[in-house]
Parts: sequence; structure tokens; C-alpha cells
Amino acid sequence: MRCMKTRPGREPPGAPAELDTGHAVAALYRHHYPALVRLAALLVPDLATAEDSATGMSVAAVRKHAARAMSSLQAGLGE
Repeated sequence: MRCMKTRPGREPPGAPAELDTGHAVAALYRHHYPALVRLAALLVPDLATAEDSATGMSVAAVRKHAARAMSSLQAGLGE
């Protein structure tokens, strides 16, 4: 997976310079994964399936967001 880094001097205030997209996605995953597993556990019969479902939901969300971002970028570039 290719991670885009922020150009030097373009970081948001208080953000570490080494923060990149991959780290941000990993942080979101770590933060939301337990809640996704709990939600999935209400819908499926066992914990392993709930964990697989939570991972699948996370991957689907990242792909959907990436596709929207790419569409917006292409529209902005006139492609």
C-alpha cells in the first residue's frame, strides 16, 4: 500500500511530520475495531466470524473512501 506523506511545512498544527495516510488508517482501525466487533457479534453466531466481519467492514470503508477521494481528484483535474 502506497502512503502519501505531507510535504514539509504543510502539516496541520500539532501534527507530527511523520504522520502519513497509512498511520492514520491504522489508528482509525485500532480505535474503531473493538466497537465493530461488538456490533458484528450481535449479528453473527461466534466471535471469529464477528472479528472477520469487523475486518471486512473496515476494509470496505477504506476502499469506499479511497474511491470517492480518487473520483473527486479526477473531477478536479478535469479527467
